[in-house]
Amino acid sequence: MVTNEPVSQKIILRRFDSFCKKVLKYGARDIYRETKKQNKTLIILSALNQKRINELSMYDMYATDVTYCYLDNKPIIVEDLLIASAIQSLPKRDQRIILSFFFLEMSDTEIANELGIARGTVYYHKKKALEKIKNYLKEHENE
Repeated sequence: MVTNEPVSQKIILRRFDSFCKKVLKYGARDIYRETKKQNKTLIILSALNQKRINELSMYDMYATDVTYCYLDNKPIIVEDLLIASAIQSLPKRDQRIILSFFFLEMSDTEIANELGIARGTVYYHKKKALEKIKNYLKEHENE
């Protein structure tokens, strides 16, 4: 029954109170559902192994963090300073062979054609250069 009588202040307060409780109840339910949904997909970082963390990580690379070795005026980036020093300690021919093989991914035959020497000679120089690098790294491992 609709009447024109003014609604008492108490009834208005009860209705507002009821409205606020419903808003809070349904809001809390929505937050609970969203949290439950996120917990299914989120992973705690402490639960990840080091390999997975490295996959997700990003590292800045600066020009000062790398060493450049040049082969025919083409810069070749060597990220490890100790390895770069070991390569630079080699004779020029051995440097060229090591840089071409490992950094430019050239075969022994391609290197031999470029240098005008036999493939076996390239193999021999590469083997000797790797021994020199290994010895250099052993001597300077604590630096």
